[in-house]
Amino acid sequence: MAMSSVSTRFLVLLQDFSAFRKISWRSAATNYHRQSRLLCHVAKEDGSLTLASLELGNNSPRRSGKSKATKLEGSFVSEMSQQGKVRAATNYKVKVVKEKKPAEIVSPLFSAKSFEELGLPDSLLDSLEREGFSVPTDVQSAAVPAIIKGHDAVIQSYTGSGKTLAYLLPILSEIGPLSGKAKSSEKRAEIQAMIVAPSRELGMQIVREVEKLLGPDHRRMVQQLVGGANRMRQEEALKKNKPAIVVGTPGRIAEISKSGRLHTHGCRFLVLDEVDELLSFNFREDIHRIIEHVGRRAGAGPKGEVDERANRQTILVSATVPFSVIRAAKSWSHEPVLVQANKVTPLDSVQTTAPAISLTPTTSEANGQIQTTIQSLPPALKHFYCISKHQHKVDALRRCVHALDAQSVIAFMNHSKQLKDVVYKLEARGMSCSELHGDLGKLGRSTVLKKFKNGEVRVLVTNELSARGLDVAECDLVVNLELPTDAVHYAHRAGRTGRLGRKGTVVTVCEESQVFIVKKMEKQLGLPFEYCEFVDGELVVTEEDKAIIRSDRNLSYRERLSCGIADIKKDDAVDLFQSMIRSRPLPSIIDFSRLFSAVAKTKQYELVLSLCKQMELQGIAHSIYTLSIVINCFCRRRKLGFAFSVLGKILKLGYEPDTVTFSTLVNGLCLEGRVSEAVVIVDRMVEMKVRPNLVTLNTLVNGLCLKDQVSEAEALVDRMGEHGCQPDPSEAEALVDRMVEHGCQPDQFTYGPILNRICKSGNTVSALDLLRKMEDKKVKPQVVTYNMIIDSLCKNGNYDEALSLFNEMEREGIKADVITYNSLIGGFCNAGRWDDGAQLLRDMITRNITPNVVTFSALIDCFVKEGKLKEAKELYNEMVPRGIDPDTITYTSLIYGLCMENRLDEANQMMDLMVSKGCEPSIVTYGTLINGYCKAKRVVDGMKLFREISLRGLVANTVTYSTLIQGFCEAGKLNVAKELFQEMVSRGVSPSVVTYGILLDGLCDNGELEEALEILEKMQKCKMGIDIGIYNIIIHGMCNARRVDDAWELFSSLLPLKGVKPDVKTYNVMIGGLCKKGSLSEADKLFRKMGEEDGTAPSECTYNTLIRAHLGGSGVATSVELIEEMKRCGFSADASTMKMVIDMLADGRLNKRFLDMLS
Repeated sequence: MAMSSVSTRFLVLLQDFSAFRKISWRSAATNYHRQSRLLCHVAKEDGSLTLASLELGNNSPRRSGKSKATKLEGSFVSEMSQQGKVRAATNYKVKVVKEKKPAEIVSPLFSAKSFEELGLPDSLLDSLEREGFSVPTDVQSAAVPAIIKGHDAVIQSYTGSGKTLAYLLPILSEIGPLSGKAKSSEKRAEIQAMIVAPSRELGMQIVREVEKLLGPDHRRMVQQLVGGANRMRQEEALKKNKPAIVVGTPGRIAEISKSGRLHTHGCRFLVLDEVDELLSFNFREDIHRIIEHVGRRAGAGPKGEVDERANRQTILVSATVPFSVIRAAKSWSHEPVLVQANKVTPLDSVQTTAPAISLTPTTSEANGQIQTTIQSLPPALKHFYCISKHQHKVDALRRCVHALDAQSVIAFMNHSKQLKDVVYKLEARGMSCSELHGDLGKLGRSTVLKKFKNGEVRVLVTNELSARGLDVAECDLVVNLELPTDAVHYAHRAGRTGRLGRKGTVVTVCEESQVFIVKKMEKQLGLPFEYCEFVDGELVVTEEDKAIIRSDRNLSYRERLSCGIADIKKDDAVDLFQSMIRSRPLPSIIDFSRLFSAVAKTKQYELVLSLCKQMELQGIAHSIYTLSIVINCFCRRRKLGFAFSVLGKILKLGYEPDTVTFSTLVNGLCLEGRVSEAVVIVDRMVEMKVRPNLVTLNTLVNGLCLKDQVSEAEALVDRMGEHGCQPDPSEAEALVDRMVEHGCQPDQFTYGPILNRICKSGNTVSALDLLRKMEDKKVKPQVVTYNMIIDSLCKNGNYDEALSLFNEMEREGIKADVITYNSLIGGFCNAGRWDDGAQLLRDMITRNITPNVVTFSALIDCFVKEGKLKEAKELYNEMVPRGIDPDTITYTSLIYGLCMENRLDEANQMMDLMVSKGCEPSIVTYGTLINGYCKAKRVVDGMKLFREISLRGLVANTVTYSTLIQGFCEAGKLNVAKELFQEMVSRGVSPSVVTYGILLDGLCDNGELEEALEILEKMQKCKMGIDIGIYNIIIHGMCNARRVDDAWELFSSLLPLKGVKPDVKTYNVMIGGLCKKGSLSEADKLFRKMGEEDGTAPSECTYNTLIRAHLGGSGVATSVELIEEMKRCGFSADASTMKMVIDMLADGRLNKRFLDMLS
C-alpha cells in the first residue's frame, strides 16, 4: 500500500522503525533492495575511508566532473563479497553482519601535511595561503576528500577543530570563482549551496569565513539571510547579486522561500551546521520546509530504485552526534559517511539500536548522546570546579579571572534576567564586561561581539545563546556561574575555549548542595573535574599547593619590602602585615611606615587605618611618620574630626608636626570649603615656627577659588611678593603677611585656579589684568594660561582680542598647541568667519601641529549648521587618511545635517557606520535621528529607534521624549503620546514646560479640554514656571470648545493674578474667540485696549481676524477703517481674507472697489 501521504515529521516521530522508513515513492520490492544495500555493507579488510581510498593523496589526480548521482568507485561502498551474509530485517534494527574496524589516522595531530594533498584547486590554495592557512586539521583532512568525492557526510569533531572550513573548502572547489572551472559552467542565476545555522551570530561568522576565502572582488557570491536584519534589503540583494552561496537561519530562509523569492531547487549542497540544535522543536517546521525544497526541482520524483535527491549533497555538522542526528542523516541523505577527527566510517556501520517510541529520551539514547559529547570536547581543556555561596559567585568569578590572568572570558548563566546584575557588579569592581543575550537587537549584539573579539571587553556574560558556534579563538577561560542543564550543554559551553589546539580552562562555580550534580557530569563525561580554590591570587587544587604558596608568602618581610611593593593589592598587604607582626624581633616603625605609605598611594585608605589600629593593639607605638599617614587617610576619607584628634595626639606625644602634616589638614579643610579654618591652621604653623611652603599657599588659593572668593585669592597672591606689608581685614591678605615673612613667592600654579575661575565666569577683562600682574611679578605664563584666556575670549565673541593674544604668544616665544588652535578655529567658525578659520587650520598644519578630532568636529559642526553638508562630508573624509577617528560629536553633527535635508536612510546608515567603527551613539545622537523621523512624519520609525535606546543602556532625556510626544500628537495618535508621557514620568525623567505645552496642545486640538485643565492645575500646584505660551494653548482650546467666557476669565486673570503679561498671540486668540462668539464690540474694545493701554502692537493676524469678522457681520464700514489702518502699519490681507472677499464679490455682497482698496 502506498504511503505517499506520510510526512517527514511523522517518519521522524517513528524514529528508525524500519517498517515505515522510506516507503513512499517505492514499491515493496524496491524497498527491499534498498534495505539490502543498507544492511549489507560488507567490505574488504581495507574498506574504511582514508586519503588513499579516496584517491586524493599527494599525487592523485582531480576527479572528473561526474554527476553526484553516479555511483562512486573506490569508496567504502563496495560490492557484496562472498563472505558477506544478509539477515532479514525482521526486528527492524540496523545491524552489520561483519563490522569493519575503521583505519585510524596515524598522525596524532594532522593527517595531511598541507592542503595541496587534499586535491584543492590552485586558486583556492592561493586564497588559503593568503589567509594564513598552511596545514589542515585532522577533521579537515578527513572531511574534504570525502565531500569532494560526492558523499553525503555527517561531520563530528570537537568545537574549534575547523569544521567550518571542512565543508567550505570542498564546496568552494566545486562552485564559484575559486573552483578553477570555466565560467560557462557556472549557473549564477541559481543558488548552488545553502548553509543553515541556528543563530545569526554563527551565520554571520560563516559568511565572514566565506568572504575571506573569496576575497574582496567576489564577496557578492555569498549572501546572508539571518533574522533581525531588514528582510526587504536581503531580498533585493538576492535579486541583484544572484549569489551562489546562501548562509542563513531557518526562520528567515523559510520565510523568504514561502514568498517565492528564494529559488533553491537547483541547489547542489545543503549544509546544516550545529544540526543537533536545528533538530530541536523550535526549528522543526522551518527545517522540514528547507529539506523538502532545497535541491529538489519542481516535479522531482522517483528515479529508478534510488531517490537521488535531485543531485543534492547533504552535509550535517555538529560537535555532538546523538541518535537523533544519525536518524536524520539516514532519512535525509544518500549513503552518508560519519567523518570524525581521526576516521571516516559508513554511517550504516554504526551500531545504533532504535529506541522504542516514547515522548521522553530513554537511558540508552541519553548515554549515546553523552558518548558523542565526550568526543566533541577540545583535547587541551582543563576542568575545575569551586564552591561558593550564591551571593558570592561574582566575587568568585573575579578571583578566578585574576588568578588565571585570563584576558578573554565567557561567563555562562541560564537566564538572561540575571545577566545585567552580574555585569553591574563586575563593572563596580573595575572589570570591563558586557552582556550578550537574545533580547539585544542585531546592532547591540554585533557591537558587543566586536568589542569582545577586539579585547575591549574582558568578560562576556551570556546565556546559552553563545554556547554554540561562537568562534573567539583568543578565549582562554569559560566560567559556568550557573550549572548547565546537562552534559551536552556543558560540552558546548566548554567548547568556546581551547579552540584550534590552544589551551583552555573551564571553571564551574557551584554551591555546596550542587556538588553532586558536578560529580554526576564528571562521571557521565568521563573527565576529571578537579576541585580548586583561589588563594592569594592563585588557583590551587591541592593542600600541597596551598602550603607552597603560604611558604612563599613567609619569605622575609625585609626581602619583600626591598623588592618593591608598588601597586600592592589588599590581600598581599594584609599578608605582609601579618608576617611582620609574627616576626621576632618585631620590625621597626620605619618598616611599618613604608608599608602604610605604599598602601595609601593605592588609595586604600580604610585598609591603612585598619592596619594602624591592629598595630596599636599589638603594642607597637606610632611615630610622627605613621601618624602623618593616618591624618592623610582621615582627610581623604573626609573625616576631619578624627584627623584633628590625631594631630592632638601628635602634640601630646611631644612630636613637632612638619609642613606636610599641616598641608594635609589645610587641603582637607579646603576640600570641604572650610577655608577660614584652614587659615587658622596656617596661623598655628607660624606660631610653631613651621614654614609654610608653596603647596600650602596654592592649596589655600584653590580653596578660596572653589568658594568663589576670587578677589580674596587675588589679594593673597598680590601680598606674597611684598615683604612687610600691613595686613588688612581680608583673611587672605592677613595670611599673606605671615607667609611672605617666610619668603614664600607665588608661581604659575598659584595663579592657575584664580585664572580658571575668572575665565569660567566670563570676566575676560579681569583675566587679562591678572595676566599683566603675573608678568609684572616675573611669573612667566605657560601655554595653559593663554589657552584659558583665549577660550574665554572666543566664548564671549571677542575674536579679534583672542587673535591678538595668540600673536602675543608667538612674540613671547610660547608655542601654541592644538588646544589653542581648537579654541580659535571653533570661535571663528561659529562667527561665520570661514576664511580666518581655514587660515588657522593651514597655519596649524604648516607648524606640524596635528589637528585632533576636536578640531575637525568643530569645523564639521559649523559647516552643518550653515547648511554646507557637502563640505562637512569632505572634511570628514579627510579625517581617516590622517589617522583621526571621528568621535560621537562628529557623527552626531553629520547625522543632524542629513536629517535636516530629509536624507534619513543615509542618516541611519551613518549611525550603523558609527557603531561598526566602535563609536557609541549618545542620547543626543539618537535624539537627532528621532527628531528627523518625526519631522518627516515617520514617527513609527522614530519610536522603533527610541526603543533601542534602553537596550544600549542609555536613558532617554526630556528632549527625546518631547520630540516623540509632539510627533504622535501631530500624527493624531494622542493615546500613544499620553502613554509616552506617563512612561516618561514613571522613569523619573522630569517633563519640562515645553513637554507640558506639547501635550496640552495635543489635548486641546483633540477636544480633551478637561484633561488639559487638570494638567494645568497640577502644574500650578507644583509651582512650575508657567509661561504665556501654556496659557495661550489653554485659551485657544477654550475658544475652540466654545467656552469663550471661561477663556475671557482666564485671560483677565493673567496679569493681576498669575503675574504673566499677555503677548500678541494671546490677544489674537482671545479676539478670535470673541469674534466666533459674535461679540464684535467686545473684540473691538480688546483690540483698542491692546495697543493703547497694554502697549502690545497688533500684528497682521489681529487685523485680518477682525476684518473677516466684520465682513461676516455686515460691518463693511468698520472693515474699511481696519483695512486702511492695517495698510498704514505696513500689513496686508492674508489668503483667508482675500478668499472671503472674492466669495462676497461673486455673491454681489461687495463691489470691485473694495477689492481694489484691499489689494
